[in-house]
Amino acid sequence: MNRLKRNAAAVTTIEYYLTNGPNCETTLELYESFLEAWYELNLKEARFECQTAKIEHVQEKENFAKNTMIAVVLLNASKDATSILLAACLKIIGKLQNEVVNYFHNTLDTDLSGRRRQEHIVPVQSIRSEHLFEINAEEIGQQLVTNSFMINFEYGKSRDIIYDYDEIELVLGNKISHFPMIDTEKLQYLNYQFELCGENSSLITNVRTRIKQEPLEATE
Repeated sequence: MNRLKRNAAAVTTIEYYLTNGPNCETTLELYESFLEAWYELNLKEARFECQTAKIEHVQEKENFAKNTMIAVVLLNASKDATSILLAACLKIIGKLQNEVVNYFHNTLDTDLSGRRRQEHIVPVQSIRSEHLFEINAEEIGQQLVTNSFMINFEYGKSRDIIYDYDEIELVLGNKISHFPMIDTEKLQYLNYQFELCGENSSLITNVRTRIKQEPLEATE
């Protein structure tokens, strides 16, 4: 991707990169994970900085790679709409999880100073599966059956189910307390060929920050 030009990205489908190149198997595996997550999104629109874009799955899932250009899934710092949706969704999902983590710590007073959260921050593009709060109805149901209810044989002479809400809170608390905060502000962008200087000067700024700057000797 380092030598990819903007014009080529705008007319080349994802399918091409899934079937051409030395790492097709790895690329296909990553793509399938992305596709599954992308079609699970139920957002209607997403906002990125001052731009708003609608999220519409106009393509059938099995035809997405064939009819979608690679530019759509490449984050770039330009002002066009090629990758706004992806960047916006990353920010939205990251912020939603941060709200859950903040609510947990603020409600249970487990990190009053916020220091613990400040020390455990992961960039949104570096998150792994263990960083994500993933829970669904099936998992909740299994947890309730396994650890969180008992049958009351005394009340009304019936088999009433009593849910142990303290246990439910403990299970969720243990799960959420290990999650990091997600940094949704700093995104690493792709630079298309010949666009580094014009589109993104942050790399130069980062070099200046990390490498000691020394003045040049005066010359005639």
